[in-house]
Amino acid sequence: TGWGGAGGDALFSAPSGSSFIRKLTTGLAAAFFFTSITLTFLSLLESVLIVLLAVGLDINWPALLAGVALMPQLLALAGFLLVSRYDTLNEFMFPAVGAVAALSLPLLPFMGLLDNVLQGNWVYVMPVQASWLFLQAAVAPVQTSQVIYALLAGVLWVVIAFLLAQRAFYRFVILKQGARA
Repeated sequence: TGWGGAGGDALFSAPSGSSFIRKLTTGLAAAFFFTSITLTFLSLLESVLIVLLAVGLDINWPALLAGVALMPQLLALAGFLLVSRYDTLNEFMFPAVGAVAALSLPLLPFMGLLDNVLQGNWVYVMPVQASWLFLQAAVAPVQTSQVIYALLAGVLWVVIAFLLAQRAFYRFVILKQGARA
């Protein structure tokens, strides 16, 4: 949900791509913030309804809500980081598939894939791993150290993603510098 909202939304709202966005920096920042908050709220609402219907009340609700709230923030910022390099939606879509695939790698151990090969520890360097740990803690016991990691890493990755997105916006949209891949 968060990925398309941050990435494609910026291009759909800009009739002539990034040249239009450059003129509306403040408006874009406000729109991005509103989009991020809206996507988080919708993700939380959707997840609560699905969990209530599928599982009922027997779940660790704070862990579920933390995991669900963290994911759209990371995906929205990653989408914005990527979209700032492109002028059209068509240019953005192909790289977006690769980025989504890369961000989905922590799912492989949850599905029992690659866990034996890489011992599962490699996922702890992935930005979305904190969210997956919170979601796991919602339905199964996890170690306290994993919850602490999820909290600290989640905040750290959001801050890093925000700073990178801000830098990319300034470089590729405001200054129009660098290679537009």
